[in-house]
Amino acid sequence: MGVPLSRLAEFFRYIKSGPPDYPTLSQAEIMFYGHIGACGPHVIWRLPVGSPAATVAKCLRESRKLEQEMTIQWEGMGGEIGQMASRLSAWRKKYGEEAYRIALAVKKAFDPNNILNPGNLEGEGYED
Repeated sequence: MGVPLSRLAEFFRYIKSGPPDYPTLSQAEIMFYGHIGACGPHVIWRLPVGSPAATVAKCLRESRKLEQEMTIQWEGMGGEIGQMASRLSAWRKKYGEEAYRIALAVKKAFDPNNILNPGNLEGEGYED
């Protein structure tokens, strides 16, 4: 996700404090990685090996929801088109339906046969 440099420290404090309303994520170990030169931290939530499938599924749902909220709260949006499916709901909330229609038209113009990242702009595989 994209986080403006001016808000990076605030972002890390928030995540480390255990965001409210995410009980499964608060039980998980948190790890960060990112890119030098870009304010794009990645957050990984690690559950213990052997965690029940229901717990893993809940952690995934919570992490997607939290990513959407943080994307809007920290005014950033990662630009990797390969990650668009997981960010689509937040992207549409942030930029609106007209911007989404433009993104679809650009994708269709450059990839008329839908070979590159198929389903990415449709949010395929991700529920809201």
